[in-house]
Amino acid sequence: MRIFSILAFCAMSGCVVALPGDPLSPDGFGENAEQTTAENDASFGAMMNTYRVSTGVGVVEFDARLSAAAQTHAQDMVDRNYFDHENPEGMDVRARMIAEGYTPDAWGENIAGRQSSETEVLNAWINSKDHNDILTAESFEDYGLGLAVGSESRWVLVMGREAR
Repeated sequence: MRIFSILAFCAMSGCVVALPGDPLSPDGFGENAEQTTAENDASFGAMMNTYRVSTGVGVVEFDARLSAAAQTHAQDMVDRNYFDHENPEGMDVRARMIAEGYTPDAWGENIAGRQSSETEVLNAWINSKDHNDILTAESFEDYGLGLAVGSESRWVLVMGREAR
């Protein structure tokens, strides 16, 4: 499956974006913030779907289970001070999705760090070929976004299509 191949490539190649920038500011999420509000999920989803449509692919829908998987991973990376698609025990995005009750037949994950706003992280992913491939994959139908902030931010976007 192409999406799994992209994800596997990203995991092996360190496909992450960590841009230098200002500390988290009031127009970002602020210190110790978490991406847990429906308003933040909706605003990111609207921006991402506008971009997806501009590239010729359809929109994706918010899924609370994917959001929980994304948030759990973002918070775990902050709490245990790592930056990877797999946690230290080897749990990957597919396993996190299944743990939240979402059985995928297509999946992908983008992670990023240090960005202080949804716009900044979306632009970073758009400007990275491997991340953009996940953003614009036609096979995805659902998404969830997570953000955790400690000494640096950790963003996680989980995208998928549920097995029928």
